[in-house]
Amino acid sequence: MLPTLTYLQFHLVFSLPVLALLWYVAPRYEPERQRRAVAGIAILVAIAYAYTTPWISYMIRRGAWGYADGAVVARALSIPLGEYLFFTVQTVVVAFA
Repeated sequence: MLPTLTYLQFHLVFSLPVLALLWYVAPRYEPERQRRAVAGIAILVAIAYAYTTPWISYMIRRGAWGYADGAVVARALSIPLGEYLFFTVQTVVVAFA
């Protein structure tokens, strides 16, 4: 049987290594282009948060889905912090891919 992971531990084991690999293999550009890319990715992450936070918070409060005991370290607006990290990681992975 596999050990139980918290949501944040799951990201440490599975999501963040993929993100690190994509960052490592990403092409290197001149500083101005890198700044524009970072700004663009930050805007995409902000849009992901603005779009996703209200409806996920609503769905969790309505009982559409839940999380196992011990899987959530902390919450904000009913949403586990690991879920917020998921918004960021997935948006950045898509930006790198």
